Amino acid sequence: TDVLDQKLVQSEKVERSTSTAVETVAMLAALCAIVAYLSLMSDAILTVHIHNTPTTVHPLWQQQPIYQLSQPSLKISLPYNIATLTIAVLDATHACQLVNCSWITAAPCPSTKSCFEVLMPSKGVHSLALYRVGNTSHLLLDNKPLLINSTQVSNMATAAFANSRKRVQIGSYWTPYFTPTSLAAINQSKALGKPAPTLESWIRSNGTLKADQVPGGQAGLLNKYIQQPQLGYYCFYRKRAKEVGIVADCPNISSVAADQADYMRTLGLDFLLFDHTNFNKWFGPGGADCHKYNTSYTPSHDIPKALHKNHQSGNTCDADLLQMRPSEVLLEEWSSLRASNYSTPSFGTYTGVRANETLWQQILLRLYNRYPDMVWKYNQDAVFVAGMATNETTNQTAIAEILSNYGSDNITLLQMDYPYNTSWQYLTQCNTGSGPTTILLPERRCNSSKILGTPIGSVRVVQAEAALNSLPLASPGRLDGLTLRKLFEDVFADPSDFVFFPSWNEFVVGNQSMEAWAYPINNTYFTTDGLEQDKDNNHLLYIDGWGYAKARSIEPSIEDQGQMFNMLASCLRVLRLVTSDLVAGGSCSVSNELCCQLSAAQNVTRVWSLSAHDSTDHLLSADLTEVEVLNRSKDGLYTENCNPFGNPGPSADDFCTNRSMPYMPYINASYGNYAVRRGPFVAWNNATSTVANTRPLYRCVSPKRQHFVSVDKNCEGQGQLELLLAYVSTVVDGRTQRSLRRCYGNGLNRGIVTYYHALNGRCFSDDEDVLLGYV
Repeated sequence: TDVLDQKLVQSEKVERSTSTAVETVAMLAALCAIVAYLSLMSDAILTVHIHNTPTTVHPLWQQQPIYQLSQPSLKISLPYNIATLTIAVLDATHACQLVNCSWITAAPCPSTKSCFEVLMPSKGVHSLALYRVGNTSHLLLDNKPLLINSTQVSNMATAAFANSRKRVQIGSYWTPYFTPTSLAAINQSKALGKPAPTLESWIRSNGTLKADQVPGGQAGLLNKYIQQPQLGYYCFYRKRAKEVGIVADCPNISSVAADQADYMRTLGLDFLLFDHTNFNKWFGPGGADCHKYNTSYTPSHDIPKALHKNHQSGNTCDADLLQMRPSEVLLEEWSSLRASNYSTPSFGTYTGVRANETLWQQILLRLYNRYPDMVWKYNQDAVFVAGMATNETTNQTAIAEILSNYGSDNITLLQMDYPYNTSWQYLTQCNTGSGPTTILLPERRCNSSKILGTPIGSVRVVQAEAALNSLPLASPGRLDGLTLRKLFEDVFADPSDFVFFPSWNEFVVGNQSMEAWAYPINNTYFTTDGLEQDKDNNHLLYIDGWGYAKARSIEPSIEDQGQMFNMLASCLRVLRLVTSDLVAGGSCSVSNELCCQLSAAQNVTRVWSLSAHDSTDHLLSADLTEVEVLNRSKDGLYTENCNPFGNPGPSADDFCTNRSMPYMPYINASYGNYAVRRGPFVAWNNATSTVANTRPLYRCVSPKRQHFVSVDKNCEGQGQLELLLAYVSTVVDGRTQRSLRRCYGNGLNRGIVTYYHALNGRCFSDDEDVLLGYV
């Protein structure tokens, strides 16, 4: 039995299904037959999952490898048409599906069976993936029965290359504070007869939707959904026994908790950290004495007045409704799953331990000490993460009590977001030779940091995006998975003991004021990306997420269709190959793994904005060499127009940044403020022509030697074609939020008639205004 993955006998025998005694005996007999057969083969690892209910089969499982072998070929006979099966083979250098794989051959079979033979292209460890929805009779492996009659073959996953020389633990961050937002979205969905809109819906509507049509719930800030989870607008609040309850119990808790465990096990997730960072004062559990949240929906105003109050003051509702009780409920559900031999990740907390913050006591009593077998451990001690402070602002008396844990002395303390090189960090960033940057390119390494010297070892942070999301270029965004890929390249080159990705399910976000981030709200020409048409709300600032393409969550959503989940799953498979010495670690070299492929949508390029010193010409360029000649050489006749917000990057090969631009005391105030619209942007590379809903953007020059951009290769008869500049989107959505317009007139240049461009807003009122696309 040593050829079997140990998880087969520990926790993954039969998943969340009930079987009759006869079925159970039959399954065990079949498993014994598998053991007997696999014992004849070297290095073979097999894990079997059996479902009795077809609806429990998760479609994302079809990408998981099921079989590892070291023999050169394998014959499989199937008692059903081969077209109903998804088949893939993976090794260190090859991966393909049956339909396009030259080294898999199908041969005639008697009766209704279909046969095929897999010829491995090289020696080494290979994985064969089979997936089929529906009942089967027999699945045969070299004419040996593999599974019993009348069972659901849902997924059979390997031990994910378990013979690794380095065991990398994978962790994520779980958001509990959905409840008010979730219930508001559920109630609005019922009222509308369709799913309630999200911030992504708001962006895509291009002004048709308004802010108060996106449901919100108070959670410190008025939170709204960034995107719609595939599992629905779920939440995890359920009143305790003998409690009146703060709000109604959330629906479908058990099924969502089980589905989340499915997702996480597919990735091989080791631990979760609960987000306990926002409401850290405790005044007792919620009940009859707790302020009642109103989550009703009315079409005219979906945000009840009771929810406008700032609840960060320490009200019982905050800490219990939004953090403690949902965390307890998830552990209640997962404890039941574990009792049925169903695996789940371990858990920990990330919370503040500063003056007057007392939630840590409840975390120990209600979570750590109530579920000690489920706690994330290091050397047998439970790991507790304190954050958002310095050693001076931390309550050291409380830290001593945490380490003691009521006399048990079984806690290892980690720091998160402390300003020390021994502290874990919640977010990460890419770096050039000169400093951090938010500009990611397919050909450039990310050079993210590996944090050393923490109490439990080294860690790398991998994320789908960064912060300050609704400001231009202040976050790279997901870039269709490019951000995740570039961060993982650093992991492959130099693996750490832990890989931490925030966040698992941060589907909601609250808006904040511009003034809080030192940006002038009275700047006529600055609006949040994607909200130029919403004049009443376009100065809102969203920090922790903005549209599906600037969201941290890995859990699949309706909008992203599992894109980040699939990318992460692929990168983790490659990581396990790297740490098993099956592939080189310097780069992503498994050519047909999603993580190692550059899709057309990831092939992005920088577009610089330049203006002639005499203001007679405005030019866009995607060529760094050209930019250096026109702007950066001593004889350059052009000035680079900088990005006004955030920090795209200080290096010479990125855009310049000038945060003072919205305040510049130009003679013409409008001209100064307009700098926020005439800056640089990112578009698709001019070699990219296969991305849906895109069109080419050409650079042209007029007879007066003035440059302009057009989507017409013939330059609309106004000049001659110079070059294909880039590709722009024809639709506005979360990844292409900023409109790009070509303008013509004298509004920008104080009397000089010229072409210019405008981002995320209109041209000057009397000038020609042509919408070209979105970037």
